[in-house]
Amino acid sequence: MLQSTVRNAIKVMRERREESPWNYGNKLNLLEAESYSFNGGRDEMAIISYTAAIAASKSSKFVHEQGLSCELAALHFKRRKELNTAVVYFKQAKACYEEWGSQVKIDAIIQQIDSIQ
Repeated sequence: MLQSTVRNAIKVMRERREESPWNYGNKLNLLEAESYSFNGGRDEMAIISYTAAIAASKSSKFVHEQGLSCELAALHFKRRKELNTAVVYFKQAKACYEEWGSQVKIDAIIQQIDSIQ
């Protein structure tokens, strides 16, 4: 059930990306990254998609979505026990959330970093 929901969301987001690439490209990349991350054996595709989501968010100047993409990439690496890489992405997320002005997100990221170090 969940997989079909995810597949449908990706399909819809692909259609939206065709209408407005600058607005939906990063969202599609992030959905795909999360799908790859949680479907075993797709780590390389997940990393490629997280990287694309971060770049597209930055290009579109969606700093909050860039932060989310970095945060989710960090959690992906944390699950894989690649803790140094996770910290790098958490720090990038923190910088985005600082620019965005969300103290709640900053505090959450600091807790994530502290749990690793």
